[in-house]
Amino acid sequence: KKIRNTFRFMLTNICDEDDKCSVDFSYHPLSLSYLDKLILNKLHKVVYDMKKAYDEYNMMQVTDIITNFFVNDLSGFYLDYSKDILYCDSKNSIRRKNIQFVLLNIINDIAIAYSPILSFTMEEVYSFIPKKRKESIFLEDYPLKGYSQKLLDDYHILLGIKDKVNSMIEPLRKETKEIGSSSEAAVEYCADDKEKEVISSIEDIASVLIVSSFKLSNENRVYHHKGERCDRCWNYFNQLYPTDEKHVCKRCRKAISENL
Repeated sequence: KKIRNTFRFMLTNICDEDDKCSVDFSYHPLSLSYLDKLILNKLHKVVYDMKKAYDEYNMMQVTDIITNFFVNDLSGFYLDYSKDILYCDSKNSIRRKNIQFVLLNIINDIAIAYSPILSFTMEEVYSFIPKKRKESIFLEDYPLKGYSQKLLDDYHILLGIKDKVNSMIEPLRKETKEIGSSSEAAVEYCADDKEKEVISSIEDIASVLIVSSFKLSNENRVYHHKGERCDRCWNYFNQLYPTDEKHVCKRCRKAISENL
């Protein structure tokens, strides 16, 4: 059920209209964000590990690998981060299109890789993939690609940062009630050298960690953001702009003006 629901979410979010997907394999991003590169590299590692389990006739391990990827890496991290961009960026923003491209690759590769086990469901998923398809998913080649150990290591470092930040926020949510959701949080973080390297590679680390602000410091500290909440995306900013009787951030103001 979790796998089906995750596929449903991804398919829905590569389509901006009921009968038309807004991205297909003819779209070639000029540059992906570092996080997009990290999750695609993780996808390639997952597909590689699934192939290895298939070769050993270990079908239970194949299911464990994909379930862990969908629950922890997608639902628990990448898709949670992506929602803000998919829902709040302007329709044709580059980073939104790039995320849709990443989702399309995940849908395609996992559907093909998992089709020997969940055959009918993956065939149905395949029928919705917006590209020139073969008659059946079972005529596709296995999507085996190389992966980078360096990107994989950086991804695990980023997950570690996320876990540490969440552990810093949680007491303020449960005990003091100072913070309701993580988007209300301003974070000061004491990073080691490897963490600093990864943080410097992420374009908007605050958005990735689903907090309203993030800065490096000599100590770990979390507090409620001092700014105002955007009426559209519900993130906090030091400056908002009046638009249609609402006060919104710069990103949301641009999206509203473009969608009029």
